[in-house]
Amino acid sequence: MTPTIRDLLVARERERCIGRDGVLASLHVLLSDGRPLVFALHGLGGVGKTCLAREFAERARAEGARVLWLDGQVIEPSPRGFVDGLARQLGIASCSVAELVARLNSATARTLIVLDTYERCRLIDAWLRQEFVPRLGLHLRLLLVGRDPPVGPWRLAPGWQGLFASQEIGPLPGEDALALLRAEGLAPQQAMQAQRFAHGHPLALKLASGVLRAHPGQLLEPSDLAGVVETLVGLYLADVVDPPLRQALQRASVVRRITVSLLQALLPQADAAATFERLAALSITTLAADGLLLHDVVREAIAAHYGSADPAGCLEARRAAWRQLQQESRDAPPAALWRYTADMLFMVQAPAVREVFFPAGSRPMAVESASASDLPDIVAIARQHDGDAGAQRIAAWWSHLPGAFRVTRNAQNQVNGFYCLAEAADVPKALERLDPVVARWRQHVRGAELAPGDRVLFMRRVLADAESPQPLEIEAALMLDIKRAYLELRPNLRRLYTYLRQVSELDPFLRQAGFEFAPEIDVELEGVRHVGLILDFGPQSVDGWLSRLVATTLGVTVEAPAALRIDEAAREVLVDGRRVALSAREFELLAYLMQREGQAVKRGDLLDDIWGPRYEGGSNVIDALVLGLRRKLGARAGAIETVVRFGYRFRQP
Repeated sequence: MTPTIRDLLVARERERCIGRDGVLASLHVLLSDGRPLVFALHGLGGVGKTCLAREFAERARAEGARVLWLDGQVIEPSPRGFVDGLARQLGIASCSVAELVARLNSATARTLIVLDTYERCRLIDAWLRQEFVPRLGLHLRLLLVGRDPPVGPWRLAPGWQGLFASQEIGPLPGEDALALLRAEGLAPQQAMQAQRFAHGHPLALKLASGVLRAHPGQLLEPSDLAGVVETLVGLYLADVVDPPLRQALQRASVVRRITVSLLQALLPQADAAATFERLAALSITTLAADGLLLHDVVREAIAAHYGSADPAGCLEARRAAWRQLQQESRDAPPAALWRYTADMLFMVQAPAVREVFFPAGSRPMAVESASASDLPDIVAIARQHDGDAGAQRIAAWWSHLPGAFRVTRNAQNQVNGFYCLAEAADVPKALERLDPVVARWRQHVRGAELAPGDRVLFMRRVLADAESPQPLEIEAALMLDIKRAYLELRPNLRRLYTYLRQVSELDPFLRQAGFEFAPEIDVELEGVRHVGLILDFGPQSVDGWLSRLVATTLGVTVEAPAALRIDEAAREVLVDGRRVALSAREFELLAYLMQREGQAVKRGDLLDDIWGPRYEGGSNVIDALVLGLRRKLGARAGAIETVVRFGYRFRQP
């Protein structure tokens, strides 16, 4: 067959896997009938993990395997997001976990599931290991690709031994690095210089070759690996001779993903579509399902350079991005909601808050559902901190809600930390008698002005074993896992209740995250004052809360969105950010009244303009329709006012 340009592109992509034959051979076991069933590749950012995984995926397809590829940067890190991502790979709109497993198991061909950028999916690690993967047929294999090494239970749990393997991907050895540089077109002397500078790091090698090809006389002084990429990115930007393209790269570095609409907001005078195409042609970008992605290592370096060289411009770019994302997210359909949640998470700059969502420098620690045998350890940890009475209250929670507990474990598989978190609606009345804290929380919820469908969390305790050598790491892992509940309950999560013991001020995370003192739910236990705290996410739930966190760091005033908004395209009404389905007549009536906000509209006009002049029924049909509409608007029902003996009027709450 005649060679094609695609053949050339594939060959060049494979050249980047020079020196990885040993790893590819290790991965090949996933295509056999042997073991392991799950394999993890991990290593530094830019070391070539994704390139290696893509090469293995191509080889797997060539041998007849079906490959399903998921990117942790794109999918929501929840069971729902993982299942939806796999369903899309299979050409299904959506399905349940059971339906997905049944479809995967019904196939007879070897199936390889690849989850790239796995470090972004820490929140579902335990679910994958304990619930999803064990239900798969033996013809399925899982490849995890990320920066972090796998958490302990994958490697240490007796059941997984022999079924799981992992391998760290490091820099290329000298000869392999030189071979890669020669494949990039460098002369031997230039290749030697680039190798001494880049320490075999594949991304740094690639950037160095680009600099040296453009400037053969450029001198690259040897440096430590940590500063290599940042230095090369500075040279790369300086080599972008087109100022608009350089500005586009700088401004695009402040967002998680690049879209045409975001580029238009970041560069109001530019042709956003043309700029997007130019960025897509660069070797440091990748086109993903929800936009264009800069390589994260490069993006971090560009953003750091931009923030140092032009702090005012960087701040304005972040503000422009926030405004655009805020506007787009308000009307985002449920299927696209995670994209905007992830965008706002990326933009969070409050140090204490960001550390909770993105722990820096900490090794991943497994957090999983507690089992029946864990109760003695949980009660013992509670006794360390709260005495016998406090331990009894935790035991009472366990007796009624064992599913509310999640734990961390040490190398001996003993519990060394736990948290207790439950939805208010699931907490039985019996606990109000056994735990005064619950009684105060419940009383406050009853008096709160919550809309129908609003969900509330009670966070009873987050504790680490006082004798553990790493209590802060345990608490950080537990707090991170709690954010899984935030994501799973959005867009209906409205409030979280918890408490602190004898504090004079909030710690940095709680203060920056928006927790507020609530003296009305303070309670005294064993002579110790327990200070009540409430986090009100607001009508927009978790996404609105994240947006406010970002706005605070940017010095932007958040304008409250209209309580009621019409989505013409979806034929729905958004009530405090929640989508409510309407019948055709209900939608037409509400839209008609909202277009005439503040005006009293006659019943006869409503009949003529909505039902048409030929309608011969009575006007009571309107009253019945308004009654049903008000019921759907819930707490905002008063927006439709009755004008006695005349008709109706709409006023925005």
